[in-house]
Amino acid sequence: MSFVGVEILKRNEGEIDLEVLKGKECIGGYDLSQTEDFTSACLEFPLLPILSRRTV
Repeated sequence: MSFVGVEILKRNEGEIDLEVLKGKECIGGYDLSQTEDFTSACLEFPLLPILSRRTV
């Protein structure tokens, strides 16, 4: 089960060059599983200037 539908996931066809992220502000988070759920981790970067150069 997912909170994000497959159609929305399919829209993510772009890639971001990791070199662009070096030295940028980043917020990290994690969720450690304890039973049958999944362990997850994420890094979030403020990318508005980068995204404004892409065609959506």
